[in-house]
Amino acid sequence: MAASHGGLPPTQLAGGENLWRLIHYSWWQPNANGVYIIRDRAFIGNISLVRGDYLTTDDVDQYVDTHGNKRFLKVGIAVLEVNEIRTRTGASLNVTSDPFGWPPYTHVELIRRTGGKALRATHPEVSELINIANASPLLRKPKP
Repeated sequence: MAASHGGLPPTQLAGGENLWRLIHYSWWQPNANGVYIIRDRAFIGNISLVRGDYLTTDDVDQYVDTHGNKRFLKVGIAVLEVNEIRTRTGASLNVTSDPFGWPPYTHVELIRRTGGKALRATHPEVSELINIANASPLLRKPKP
């Protein structure tokens, strides 16, 4: 995988940069009106994102797990903007070195304003992230 802009991305996130949350099919379900939306499960636990401005959907498809399987062929992609995440959640976004194969400086972890990584359904950040993610159509819909 190579960053879509050629060369390595910067080690710091820029305002206005787009992050992608990979969306499992079970996280994208119809609401009471039959409209498909991203559910809270997409933002519970440790939240990893990737830098959409430096990757392509082909990069996502080619990502291989530790067993050599293409792990994300069927995932959907929600686009969330850095400043909006920071403003609405108060969270920090840390560019990390991903040990599992993303290109350098393209993996991002969300850190709660209280310092913890794991989000629970009762944390206010979850509803904010859901609202941000559901405000725009998915870049790619997940497949069963």
